[in-house]
Amino acid sequence: MKLMKIILPLLTALAAVIYGGILIHERFYTDTEPPQILFESDTITVSVYEPEEILLTGVTATDTQDGDLTGSVMVRSISQLIGGNSAKVSYIVFDSSDNMATASRLVVYSDYTAPRFAVTAPLVYESGNTVVLQDRLFASDVIDGDLSGSIRLSSENLNNYVEGIYDISVMVTNSMGDTAKVVLPVIIRSDTDQDPVLTLTEQLIYLEQGAAFEPGDYLDTVRETVESPASHDTGSVSIRSEVDPQTPGTYRVFYTYENERGRDTEAILTVVVQ
Repeated sequence: MKLMKIILPLLTALAAVIYGGILIHERFYTDTEPPQILFESDTITVSVYEPEEILLTGVTATDTQDGDLTGSVMVRSISQLIGGNSAKVSYIVFDSSDNMATASRLVVYSDYTAPRFAVTAPLVYESGNTVVLQDRLFASDVIDGDLSGSIRLSSENLNNYVEGIYDISVMVTNSMGDTAKVVLPVIIRSDTDQDPVLTLTEQLIYLEQGAAFEPGDYLDTVRETVESPASHDTGSVSIRSEVDPQTPGTYRVFYTYENERGRDTEAILTVVVQ
């Protein structure tokens, strides 16, 4: 019993010393300093078709305890576009003590282009019929590919029972937050077998600012009536172009033709100058 009375206080004192040592070590020797992420340049230029790993080019990381942590750096996130073709890319790295470091820089996509629309058939509908646009409108871009399912349509005054030309707004947004919009003409009319028919090679085109533009290049064929054979002799077709290739914007070209019966028809080409 006397021995136990001696040993127990000694063990208690030893435990107190050990616990105190642990507290001192944790207070003065625990690694709380985060690592550091460094960039060769504050901006990196890449292609949209390159893998995400390319964003790690020129990125290094160091830590006072662990040394080189470059191989542990990860891409944390990529922001939505903050300019025409730029975004912010954020990086993250942890050291062996779970201290975290983050940093960010600008990424410029050298070959980025905004979403574009395609119209595969004339937006011409018989008066009184239901206007269904989704089977003729498509959208795509270099980031997400096919965006057709995300197209949004709006029109304030389209009336499928009243003949005329109506404007419809077509919009789509990609995963980078870039929204493309174009206003397209929808034609409501009552055609007969005696009306002429104009065919265009395209319904919607994109034109680089300053590029040459010849509206006649997009006129394909003309028919005297629905039953007449198609002819590439389009010299009698009247063309009225609003396109200014020097100024970005959305324009239209109007093609009209009147046959020998005094019946006329019209086709419209939409031109987006970028």
